[in-house]
Amino acid sequence: MRNLSPWFVRHLNDPKLLLWFANQGGKLNYFLTNLIEKELEYYKSLEGNEKKEEIALILRHSKNAIPSPVMRKYWQLLLTGRIDSTQNNFELHQWVAQFKQDGLTVALKMKLRELLSPKISLRKFVSTRQEIGNSSPELLIDGELRLTSDHVHSALGELSKEANWKDALPQLLDDFTMLLRDAIELKAELGKATELADMTYIAQPSISEHSQNRKFDDWTTLIELIRDAWLVTSVCYPEQALFAAKKWQFYPYPIFRRLMFFAAAQKSIISSATGLEWLLSDNCRWLWSTETKREAIRLIVALGSHLTRDDLLNLEQAIIKGPPDELFGESVELERLEQIKDHMIWLRLAKLKMNNIELSEEASTKLETIQTTYPLWSIAADERDEFPFWMGNGEEFQSFKQTPKSRKELADWLKQNPGDDWRNEDDWQQRCQNDFSTVATSLCILVKEGFWPLKRWQQALQIWSDDKYTARSWRYIAPILIKIPNNILPELSHALGYWIKSVAKFSVTHHEEIFFNFCNQILNLDYPETKFDDPVMMAINHPVGYVTQAILNRWFVRKLEDGQKLPTNIKVIFTELCDIKIEKFRLARLLLAANAITLFRVDPDWSFNHLLNIFNWEISKIEARMVWEGFLWTPRLYYPFLEAIKPHLLKTATFYEILGKNSKQQYVAFITHISLNRGETFNYSELKDIYHILPSDGLDITAEVLARAQESAADQREEHWDNRILPFWRNIWPKSLEVVSDNISKELIRLCIATGNRFPSALKLLLPWISYKQNIINDLHLLHSLNHCSNFPEEALILLDKITYDSPWISNMLNDCLREIESANPELTKTPKFIRLHQIWKKHQPVK
Repeated sequence: MRNLSPWFVRHLNDPKLLLWFANQGGKLNYFLTNLIEKELEYYKSLEGNEKKEEIALILRHSKNAIPSPVMRKYWQLLLTGRIDSTQNNFELHQWVAQFKQDGLTVALKMKLRELLSPKISLRKFVSTRQEIGNSSPELLIDGELRLTSDHVHSALGELSKEANWKDALPQLLDDFTMLLRDAIELKAELGKATELADMTYIAQPSISEHSQNRKFDDWTTLIELIRDAWLVTSVCYPEQALFAAKKWQFYPYPIFRRLMFFAAAQKSIISSATGLEWLLSDNCRWLWSTETKREAIRLIVALGSHLTRDDLLNLEQAIIKGPPDELFGESVELERLEQIKDHMIWLRLAKLKMNNIELSEEASTKLETIQTTYPLWSIAADERDEFPFWMGNGEEFQSFKQTPKSRKELADWLKQNPGDDWRNEDDWQQRCQNDFSTVATSLCILVKEGFWPLKRWQQALQIWSDDKYTARSWRYIAPILIKIPNNILPELSHALGYWIKSVAKFSVTHHEEIFFNFCNQILNLDYPETKFDDPVMMAINHPVGYVTQAILNRWFVRKLEDGQKLPTNIKVIFTELCDIKIEKFRLARLLLAANAITLFRVDPDWSFNHLLNIFNWEISKIEARMVWEGFLWTPRLYYPFLEAIKPHLLKTATFYEILGKNSKQQYVAFITHISLNRGETFNYSELKDIYHILPSDGLDITAEVLARAQESAADQREEHWDNRILPFWRNIWPKSLEVVSDNISKELIRLCIATGNRFPSALKLLLPWISYKQNIINDLHLLHSLNHCSNFPEEALILLDKITYDSPWISNMLNDCLREIESANPELTKTPKFIRLHQIWKKHQPVK
């Protein structure tokens, strides 16, 4: 990385570099961080001093060297640790478990702040090519607010019924408030929030609990935590809660106004006069703002019956005056603008009157006038009119229709109801399940008349793809469907392909000729060019993939034997599918490669001539990637086949980066299993070369596979270590410690512990690769359960000392391990290692 650093700083205006760092976790080493900071300062000084010639010289040699102001802002966020695009951080679940055990210690409080701290996740901005062509570099990046931890709603949801969690909430109110302020300030840094509009009402439509809060974003947990903490505080420590609510007004973002209005609406510790003052502040902006609409109206409803007569008149006058023009854009037509204002006034007056409030004559007249002008306006029973937008499933617009019982009437009904209108729900799919004869006959009637209700056919074929219906539906529907016109077939290709794939899983005793006719018809269709971001998923959900799998299924139901040869009709189709000049069959080749070993065993000559050469990266990288994605989907060790593709298999390490995520993992795992079970096909040297080519994430996966393999050896741990892992480590694994990572260290700890009685020698060999680990709970459990602390106390202490640092994730299991070490060898209690570990354990015990 250090050698690449000078190159990195010559591309600071390239969004791809920034995205790459973000996707690696956003953590740069000290040297690179320092280098980038100095370059940013240097470029800023050049621009500030208007050194145009020097700037031009830099850009002449590297056009992306000097970042734009926005890109500079992104880099500053990255350097300060505020950008992280990785996912699946589950530490919060561990924190919850620790909290349930120990309560809120100082260490856990600090750790919670860390886990809930806001970050920015960067991703490539999705837009049209024309937009991309006209965009500056920073517009190719999209930043999204997130928290350090993932799945926060579910993790903290476990605590809602815990008494000690409610007791802890008042202590955390200030922390949650600061975290939310930091989160909104990060949004503002990205240009997605201002002091007048932070758009939080989209992510969290209601401060109070409501079904509209869909919890799509983890960061909205901070809003709910502040709400819950304030509610508990208002009961236990009312003065503290009042102070906190008043302090929110000094944070210049609408979300804090929403929290103020929510608190005032509780009518517990905040007076009605204060609540009204907050509502009408800033020239009544927040009374009318879309940002605060929900909470402002809730506050109006709550205040109504508690206001003095003078305060009620003040509120009425503010509402009658209407929203200021500055809230609306200039593009709104005057007539439309008046209607919008009328609705805003009407809604607030109507809500104010809900609690049997007697409005003044002026307010009543205004309300009646608007109601007369717009007689259809009414208050929503479910409060949806209080939200700027409403998320629903559309059921309120749907109607249900019963299908006719007789065949002829059903056919006529299908003409009138072809299924294109989503608002009209009916029992067609239930009829396809329970009344096959009538449904099939009605469709047959329509086919004879030349009428093809595509949606109904798609729904029917989907139902009949279930194993319960395939045999009967194939027998009677296949002769009808074969008459499908060429102009209709493309629209039905997905449903038809999936159906015949399902049919082919069973022995086709009827209409075999029709089966292959269907296959050829679908294969002969034209398909749009597709980007293969996830080729396996695309293959198993594409008409070409359906047909290929259908033919494979049809072949599999026969009794297959080595050297049997492919049937002629299937061989002809498979040969055409393997023609790399036909681009639309790439997905078919992927599925054939997934079954390459079976094809090789049954018909080796055909496989050599048509399939195996596609695995060669030198013929076509695109085609090779497709078949490797297929083979690596479910790879198997069959050495005659591996011998046949051996050069291409070894070469795949060079093209590791262009494989899909799952295929990368599968390739490394497969090569590692080959390395542990070499047989006579592979030698140490060629396997060793692969691990020198693989990038760091490949070695991470290797370490995980080694650990899993050793753990699965069970009662043969020592033999597996001696005969599999140890030869691999000595002859294949890279020897340079520069490749070590936190993930490698973590997996090697697992591996070391799982070696049984070889633990002392394994530890001596692997110790240089092992480092501190944040969460050692599982390791402690394994050391304890395998009796390493009792059987090998000195080595267990060495490992514990190497992996343990001052972390919140210290459980009583550490003390159990230390006690076992002390019992096995009391002299070790005097060593610095033992003393340090014991002090760490004592520090994290709850205060009594």
